[in-house]
Amino acid sequence: MRSKEKTSKAGKTLIGLIIAIAILFFAFAAFNMSKTSSINNKNEITSVTLRNDLVQMDEITPYESDYSGMATITNSRELWGHKIPLTTHEIDVIYEGRIKVNYNLSELAESATANSVAKTITLKFPKTPDTDNIIDRIETKDHNNIFNQIKSNEVPDQIKSEQKKQLKQAVDQGLYDKAEEHTVEIVTEFLKKYGDKYDGYTVKAAS
Repeated sequence: MRSKEKTSKAGKTLIGLIIAIAILFFAFAAFNMSKTSSINNKNEITSVTLRNDLVQMDEITPYESDYSGMATITNSRELWGHKIPLTTHEIDVIYEGRIKVNYNLSELAESATANSVAKTITLKFPKTPDTDNIIDRIETKDHNNIFNQIKSNEVPDQIKSEQKKQLKQAVDQGLYDKAEEHTVEIVTEFLKKYGDKYDGYTVKAAS
């Protein structure tokens, strides 16, 4: 009888021990999961975090595209809609310039978003950014005419026309896309200063 009681007590003790071990195991696992979740939440990149980091940039270096060209200005005196012979003058204009595409840092940072699941950082660019169209060099070859003198506004007016033409041509050839790629590279490089904080993240332009 005593032997049975001892066996019964030993069995109950063993079961109690197993239950206690199981409870400790699940409690430890839950603690680790909570700790891991806490760490992940702490390191999670949010859009607010990203924007706060981006505004620390000094500036965004503009993207530049060079161009060059030549134009010929031809002008004749007219009478009743007909050109008068021997009154034509010509100006050959050779020029070099560059187009700078500028993005506002605060606006770019404000519209930036981060996706911690997809590990992406998306930059939203304006459809038509600000541009500076700069002429660096002008060379002219004049063929004047005593019966029709070259006017002072002819070359400046032609240059303005050439600037518009060069800008349109550059845009048609993907100027803004190239400027966005340039800026994405700058932002990607800048975020490296935060160490492994942005490891695995890809910076891209919004589609």
